[in-house]
Amino acid sequence: PITFELEALKAQAIVARTYTKFKLQNSQNVHENADMCDDINCCQAYKTKEYAFASWNDEEENAKWQKLEDAVNQTSDLVITYSGEIIESFFHSHSGGQTENIKYVWGDTEIPYLKSVIGNESDSYQDTKTFTKTEFKKLIKDKIPNYDIKNSKIQIEDYTGSGRVNKLKIDNIEIKATELRRILGIRSTNFRIEETDENITFYTVGYGHGVGMSQYGANQMAIEGKKCEEIIKHYYTGVEIVAKSE
Repeated sequence: PITFELEALKAQAIVARTYTKFKLQNSQNVHENADMCDDINCCQAYKTKEYAFASWNDEEENAKWQKLEDAVNQTSDLVITYSGEIIESFFHSHSGGQTENIKYVWGDTEIPYLKSVIGNESDSYQDTKTFTKTEFKKLIKDKIPNYDIKNSKIQIEDYTGSGRVNKLKIDNIEIKATELRRILGIRSTNFRIEETDENITFYTVGYGHGVGMSQYGANQMAIEGKKCEEIIKHYYTGVEIVAKSE
């Protein structure tokens, strides 16, 4: 949010620029006529100035846009590198207290700069989402075709190092928590489940996949006086911040 501290916005500018440059270097023809798209589930969200102004109060829009430009211009050309290479700088809204190791979210591969660290947020960002068992059955039918409303139970198999759910079993079919989160549209994989005869409720902590920089954590660090470079080096282990104009 533009209301966040300038140092948090500067960190976000560096992270977003880095992610864009990484995508430009590694797009591998994912899109027929472009290097990137504005789909948050594929590349990176993007909104125009006109969209921003339409969502802001008229008396505030120029000051807010100037703040955004300041964050971009004051970090001009800065990107994040690891061993001299531009990193894949994932980020998310709120870690719920601890960021996630990438191996639990996308594949089983360790990436040295995307390890689990303290989230630094000032709250836990809790949410609750309840499904009737009929709704739940419809949502997971492709993954669990024989789900029995009366008898099927969800079993949590294990957790990640950050305390999030890693794998579950339903009708002896294993499913990753990241996949279940996508199917159900719940806020995170840091959840507990409550089942009754008619409903299934997910109590989540945090918002997003949890990998890389927490935006709310970055803002809290900025409130506490940390600079954008300190914020970035906290969330991305062993990185450097350098200027690259190309």
